[in-house]
Amino acid sequence: MPYWDWTRDSGTAVDFLNSEMFHPTKGFGSLGITEACVEDGPYAGMQINIPEPHCLKRGFDPISIEPRQWTKREVSKIMENPDFLNFWNQTERIPHDKVHNAVGGDLKEHYSPNDPLFYLHHAQIDRMWTQWQGRNQTRLQDYAGNTIQNSTTNTALLNNMMPMLDLAESRSVESVMDTQANGLCYTYED
Repeated sequence: MPYWDWTRDSGTAVDFLNSEMFHPTKGFGSLGITEACVEDGPYAGMQINIPEPHCLKRGFDPISIEPRQWTKREVSKIMENPDFLNFWNQTERIPHDKVHNAVGGDLKEHYSPNDPLFYLHHAQIDRMWTQWQGRNQTRLQDYAGNTIQNSTTNTALLNNMMPMLDLAESRSVESVMDTQANGLCYTYED
């Protein structure tokens, strides 16, 4: 499955801005310092309809975002968490949210799937989780957290159903815990 390993583009704001991911011809289009429409690359001039008609926007804020927060070293620390709840909390708070905010524009909004980078970013998060699981049978069943965003009550269970809104058949969390079982068959290259 394709993913964006943003640890390779971390360290400094210059490293992030110079990522091949934002190359105007080889990548997904430039990442400007100010929030603006993507003007080059395959998504130049792309029009989005959610939440209202607008162009695909990005904008990196080098002052408030520090790419050194999602380096290989920092991700390695997250991978040392012994249980899913701590792994998930640190993954969500640091690389997941920080990369959304670093790219800015549509990717930092509630309609972040507007930006095609959303899918590569989330594949990287899935890759981290798969690596953390390490094909360890115990970790394939390690799941916890809340079922309502921003809730502090951890009631999530493996048998909770994930509604697919008629796009696909609803599935239990347990049925998608292993990328090599229950109809899933994908891996990540390291």
